[in-house]
Amino acid sequence: MKIRSLKEVLFYNYRYWFGYTIVFAFGLYFLLWRLTTLNGGLSADELSTASAHISTRGILDLPVSLAHADLQWLSMKLFDINTLAIRLPSVVLTIATAFILYSLLKKWFGKPAALISTSIFLSSDWVLYFARSGTNYIEFSFWLVLALLGLTKLLEKQKVGLFFLTMSSIGLLFTPLGIFAAFSLASVLIFNKTFRSRLLENNNAVIIGSGVAILAAFIAFIFSAFNNTQFMKTLIPLNGLSFTAFFKNIFLNTASIAGAIPTANAQFSTTGILFIRFSVVIIALFGIYMLFKTKLNRLNLLVIELFVLLIIIGGLLGDGAGSSLLLIPAIICVTAGMRHLLHRWNQVFPNNPYARLTAYIPLVLLCVITTLLHHAIYFTLWPSQSQTKAIFNNDLTSLQEELNKNSSASSACIVLSQNQALQSLILASKTKCIPKFDLHNASEGGKIITQEKLDANILPYADPTVRALVDAVEINQVRWLVYTPPSNN
Repeated sequence: MKIRSLKEVLFYNYRYWFGYTIVFAFGLYFLLWRLTTLNGGLSADELSTASAHISTRGILDLPVSLAHADLQWLSMKLFDINTLAIRLPSVVLTIATAFILYSLLKKWFGKPAALISTSIFLSSDWVLYFARSGTNYIEFSFWLVLALLGLTKLLEKQKVGLFFLTMSSIGLLFTPLGIFAAFSLASVLIFNKTFRSRLLENNNAVIIGSGVAILAAFIAFIFSAFNNTQFMKTLIPLNGLSFTAFFKNIFLNTASIAGAIPTANAQFSTTGILFIRFSVVIIALFGIYMLFKTKLNRLNLLVIELFVLLIIIGGLLGDGAGSSLLLIPAIICVTAGMRHLLHRWNQVFPNNPYARLTAYIPLVLLCVITTLLHHAIYFTLWPSQSQTKAIFNNDLTSLQEELNKNSSASSACIVLSQNQALQSLILASKTKCIPKFDLHNASEGGKIITQEKLDANILPYADPTVRALVDAVEINQVRWLVYTPPSNN
């Protein structure tokens, strides 16, 4: 009886459910383990992103990465403003991306290769830097993989394909650099005869509804561009980029997927060391070769063109952030290479299921070794580096703890900080002591001031009780200051 159960798990109906359970469990581990404590706090980018999503008014004023923005707003409403609430939306989007990615890869390359590649995607350090961050970088991958699945469904004459394409096109339109991918997808639907014919096979009411939705989104896009100059600067971050910096960004972004370089941005990579992920790179290069060899396939040609486009436009994002555009194309190339290896092995033993099973053993072993390497890089090496500790800090958490102390539970506490994002988040936080930011009109409250140099001598009372957080990196540099007014008693 035990032998039969084991055989069912390995060869018959339950073998994929066994794999699904393992991938799901380890995926949750990689995405949630020490989410709030691993790297010593939040980065400046995370604080800035969260401060823009405190209210719906802030989201409407700068409607960028709307899925992440709405999820972050909801998360901070449900769990208050803290590290978990700020980072949880990216985790949710990554889980959704993984589910859609598996559905896509399964249709293109089959279940075994799709399952292994999805596990690599969820455990890769070059994905986790964005998946566990409070920033909105992972949203591009979510919309992109949904668009590719929509095109696949469209070729299969499934009505849901047009719905996926409509949603992803609108999402990409409001995502940094996503406008290029959105227009690329639109050109495929317009100029490719096969995709265009599949599109027109849909019900007229569905086509008109999709067109109206995209038109309304485009009108909102134009309105936001004229209403807020920062909107277009965020979506297409040129910022006086030189040609030299542009090509340097292209190299750094691509290198971030292939390995790590000493001068990488510590927010998205290890620094000070050089290494190459040989297993991933070799399989990905083999996959690129196979995609190019079969480029007459409509979807393969689309992937090649999309990969080239994303590498080029990724040059507009510096400091390694542009590598977030390459996550989906990279894992597709890895899966293509893996699928071809499995296919060739199955051809060698077409009638022996036990021999075919052995084809998966070295790939699973390679996946395990790669996963352990990614685990060591992300959970051990990266957070222990001094460059990482310099980027992330616990200012928000420590200031909230200070304002929640019993000694600070008075009507108001004066807080002096130069960090505008931190000020906004503290004002929106639920603390015992109400933060005030105007030293000379503390009774009015809610006014934010900016000082060139923090100086306790400007406090309006003779004997203030002051607590300050001193920067551990730059000696004696005060980042925030809390003053508790004396009791009236």
